[in-house]
Amino acid sequence: MSTPRYDTLSIAIHWITTILFLGLCAVGIMMANGVFEPPLRYQVYNLHKSIGVTILGLTLFRIVWRFIKPAPALPNTIKPRDKFAAHTAHKLLYLALIAIPLSGWLMSNAFGFGAPFFDFFTLPALIEKNPSLGKIFSSAHTFGAFAALALIGVHALAALYHHYKERDVVLWRMLPLLKQPQK
Repeated sequence: MSTPRYDTLSIAIHWITTILFLGLCAVGIMMANGVFEPPLRYQVYNLHKSIGVTILGLTLFRIVWRFIKPAPALPNTIKPRDKFAAHTAHKLLYLALIAIPLSGWLMSNAFGFGAPFFDFFTLPALIEKNPSLGKIFSSAHTFGAFAALALIGVHALAALYHHYKERDVVLWRMLPLLKQPQK
């Protein structure tokens, strides 16, 4: 019997967003620790912002896409509390993937900088320069990133648990290269 899986576009957006987000977290830690010297520092900051805007756009698109192409149902063997936990974790991940780039955009504006999207354009300022507010958005940006990393870790561990311990289709639905597991 064939089990429904995510569509190709959802799988692609999931993995592209994951790779971009994890890369931005690594670069963000290096930025916070002063690894980059000028003029590379400014290029890295602008690239970080541009990729953050990309993640924001991909996330908003993915949410709209979920209404058009809903996620496949979880297997009936999963307990209701685990289904609730999975749905809650997904909603929190979507929230984080909106709040983190948005707080970065607001932080940039509050410190008097723009939020560029590569060399194409700069997003409009959402707020006026206000360094004390910038510090608040900076803290929110950092906290959100670390909270999202923790949530991604739990998400990944749950998927691996389902694949290796439960031997169900949860992980397979999002990995296009795996064969459907047989119980």
